[in-house]
Amino acid sequence: MWKKLSAWTGEIHKGCGCASTSPRVAGPDTAVAIGFGVAQIQKDGQIIFDEMIAEKSGDEENHYLSEFELLATADPDHDWRLILYGPLNGRVYQRQEGQWVLVESNRGFA
Repeated sequence: MWKKLSAWTGEIHKGCGCASTSPRVAGPDTAVAIGFGVAQIQKDGQIIFDEMIAEKSGDEENHYLSEFELLATADPDHDWRLILYGPLNGRVYQRQEGQWVLVESNRGFA
């Protein structure tokens, strides 16, 4: 059985001063993309989708959280996460009761 993490209640790191704040709940139109860094969907710690691997294999489509919500809905008894780790901004969302809830916000890298 997977462990439900607490929702992030601290400050949300936004990187540079001109960046917007990340939402506390990721919507279905959230891109699983970061451009430079890591953008992944994981299920119980196993990578289901990785933006960089997809690009290297020639997949140039945009992928959105709604696509992975369908997979998670069909197989809900697992720890599903959206990981976005980029320059000056990192965040982790965990799927909880049909919502992708922010459970970690960090400074990313650089």
